[in-house]
Amino acid sequence: MSTNVSGRRGYGIAPTTKNCSDFTITFPGGGRVYAATNGQVIKTSQPLFGRIYDSYPSSLQTFLASIGTGIGACVLAFCNEQRIPVLGFHLKQHNDLDSSGVKGITIEIQVPLDFPVAYQWDLYRAAENCVVKQAMRGMPEIRIKVVLRREDHEIPSSVAV
Repeated sequence: MSTNVSGRRGYGIAPTTKNCSDFTITFPGGGRVYAATNGQVIKTSQPLFGRIYDSYPSSLQTFLASIGTGIGACVLAFCNEQRIPVLGFHLKQHNDLDSSGVKGITIEIQVPLDFPVAYQWDLYRAAENCVVKQAMRGMPEIRIKVVLRREDHEIPSSVAV
């Protein structure tokens, strides 16, 4: 268990400056946009001029999937701690979207018929207190700046294509 962004104990990995604070975004060609952080690269494809580049998920798909996978990680951590096998578990995520954005997200934790009733509330609380879900409550302000890049600035090698 870890302390989540609200200060409550919860399941999942607590955000740290080491694994979440800075990303380098690059454009390797076509509709691809990559984000690199801490030696890892998240690859996305974007519709560009009416053409679909579908070799990777879109940024919106990646964003929405991060919510489901974050909650899934909390479910997995809870089950591992309680020594409950996860065979037969599934999470179903429904995203309520319209032209103005994301209206709501519903995550359904589907458990096997033999899942102990005594653990249902605790499993719910583990998912509810997930650090990814908690991070969404504050809806951070997104500030955009345009900055002239110095010629001597190099892109980290972990981002290069």
